[in-house]
Amino acid sequence: MRIVSNKWLRTILLSGIYLLGVFGIVASGGGGGGGNDDISVSFPNPTLPASARILDATNATDTANTAVEFLFVGASFTDYLKPALVTTPSVPETISQFIEEIIKRHENSKSLVKLKTHDISHIFCVFGSAVNEFSGTESEEIGTITFTNCDLSGVLLSGTLSYDVWWDDFSDNYDFRFGSNLVFDFGTEAATFVMDLIVTGDDVTFDWTHDIIYSLSVVPGDGFLVTTTTTQPWFGNAALIEVYGGQLIVTGASNTRLRITVTAINVADVELDDGSGTFVFHSTILINP
Repeated sequence: MRIVSNKWLRTILLSGIYLLGVFGIVASGGGGGGGNDDISVSFPNPTLPASARILDATNATDTANTAVEFLFVGASFTDYLKPALVTTPSVPETISQFIEEIIKRHENSKSLVKLKTHDISHIFCVFGSAVNEFSGTESEEIGTITFTNCDLSGVLLSGTLSYDVWWDDFSDNYDFRFGSNLVFDFGTEAATFVMDLIVTGDDVTFDWTHDIIYSLSVVPGDGFLVTTTTTQPWFGNAALIEVYGGQLIVTGASNTRLRITVTAINVADVELDDGSGTFVFHSTILINP
């Protein structure tokens, strides 16, 4: 049993995937006239939580697996969420679907899409609210979803998701940026999830590249910060369900760190820095996109 596989933590990470996946339902509006200057979005700058855990030999592998699972989680953990999520795809696949839905929203209108506001509470919330605002051009859309005490089957969600999507109709290339500043209230525990994700890809070949930073902080105390390195962003192919390369740095308390480096298709080495400033090989993990 993983140290970090508590039900609340899996729910946090999987809820992020769930929210991305439901975007396919959200992105079904129309519109014309106006412009994307009608709405502005900001993206957070995740930092190391004050409640971060100390990374050591007893939790290094488990923490590494959880950090990677956020990016590449499949249906095996959906028993922690709503039954409707039994076919939850991986993040790269979900992003590809989201891009397609966004493009569909604009393909029948070569004019600008003015600011739209949709109440989408019925999609996400048992009670509480979720409101989607968006605007765009024929090749770009920006928007937000604001949650207020949105009940995700017993977990209250508040905060904001932001996105900015650009695509090229001729090359099928896209750039996608997704930000979150969300608080999950479990009653006896609460967690703050802050993320800034940038994805570039090709909607024909399904090749993708990730540049991500996210933090998870929990009350009572736990958490960590995850970043991709600038020299080795994560990259792979959504159709083949393969990760080819990349590197993540997981930062904990007391200057402790993990370095997760892809060494072969869907395989990564985990190195531990116990605070001394030196990484030492710890274990090898399998990536399950």
